[in-house]
Amino acid sequence: MKNPSINQLNYVDNDSTETTNRRSGTDSHEMQIVDANTGNPIAGVNVFLENDPSTGAISNANGDVILLTPQGAPQTVVFSHVGYKNSKGETGSLGQMISLQPAITTLDPTIITGDKNVIPVLIGVAGLFLFSFLATKKKKVKKPKTPKTQTLPV
Repeated sequence: MKNPSINQLNYVDNDSTETTNRRSGTDSHEMQIVDANTGNPIAGVNVFLENDPSTGAISNANGDVILLTPQGAPQTVVFSHVGYKNSKGETGSLGQMISLQPAITTLDPTIITGDKNVIPVLIGVAGLFLFSFLATKKKKVKKPKTPKTQTLPV
């Protein structure tokens, strides 16, 4: 995979629909990417050409993205985000709203077993904590008692 140059990557500013680095000889594909279940916009979706991953963009906080592709025949666009299934579409048939399906991953159960040497370690750590606590605790200084005054007969 070749490294993309700065003028091959595009992004959408949150406050603007203008894209950076527009080049002649490119087609502009403006889309919003949303969660298929909730309809909420998805930020940080990687959008790139399947045959040229260096040509791509990333959706902003509103799910908006503008992908600039070379003019010509339709190309396959890949939509990728952690927690969602990858999706593909052709540049000629992309709509303005792209829905991504959440990826549900089932994890195998994890069994945690104990070790008989754990208890002495825990006692040692607790003792160290208690010692450091007592060492840093300020001792209360008792004020000396003032003697009671007595009046002696003259």
